[in-house]
Amino acid sequence: MKRLILLLSLICSVTLFSQGNITNNDIIVTSDGQLIQAKVIRVTDNAISFNYPGESVVNEIKVNNLQKIVFASGRTQNFTAQQSAAKLPKETALTQNNNNLSQQNNTSVPKEDIYLLPEYKENTIAIIPFSFLKNEMYEEILSGEATSYATDFLIKNASRYGIQIQDMNTTIDKLINAGISHKQLREATPEALRKIVGTEFLIQAELRASSSEKLNNNTSNFYSNRGESPSTPSGIKTTITLKLYDSSSEKYSVNFTEELKIKNTSSAAQQKLYKWKSSMEYVLEQFLLSKNL
Repeated sequence: MKRLILLLSLICSVTLFSQGNITNNDIIVTSDGQLIQAKVIRVTDNAISFNYPGESVVNEIKVNNLQKIVFASGRTQNFTAQQSAAKLPKETALTQNNNNLSQQNNTSVPKEDIYLLPEYKENTIAIIPFSFLKNEMYEEILSGEATSYATDFLIKNASRYGIQIQDMNTTIDKLINAGISHKQLREATPEALRKIVGTEFLIQAELRASSSEKLNNNTSNFYSNRGESPSTPSGIKTTITLKLYDSSSEKYSVNFTEELKIKNTSSAAQQKLYKWKSSMEYVLEQFLLSKNL
């Protein structure tokens, strides 16, 4: 009777975890009745490998110490049959293995290790924080503004294409929790970043804005004792490089350059002529129209 009550309690607990789907974790039930919330990453004939929530360390449990796994999808994999076969007499176990082999030969699915796909949200994109270089100098504020602008623009316009954009704060929080700073983004591979942010796709971009100068051609320069004529800014050149990645490759890439002439030499006017937002909007619109997702 005690065993029956314990078994019913385990079944109810596992059912609640499965139906509630609160954590989206898999539930590992050990042979001694322990419940472990985890993400199972590999299942073999001898053992399973898993991560605890929020950790990257791979742990392992022998299947002889397991009752079942209740996956987040609702599927249940039992291991009691394997344990029973291990306790049977040699002759009986051999007969049962032969029967199992016969059943496997009647199916079209080969016997092999089961690899679970990494968890990510389908049709979602994370905007990896951009880099903004102004006259080849990294601009922290402009980098943040460019990332926010691109994220907000895509959130407003990507839904019509069936695409969901991950909130920028969510992406940054996941990068920080994984120990990735802005300086380390260039060293991290797209595959590693995608696993951290948890989306099917990710976008990376770099913006470069530089001013060009021209020599003044005034008649007064003829009488000057200086060897060079004074120069004034003549234009602003903005270049945007944007790339889209999935789990295995680069799916989309564009390099856009726009140059604007300066009509007013005041510093306030020059700042306004860094019209990277219009350039970024054009690049993002072309990305959505490309239908590369």
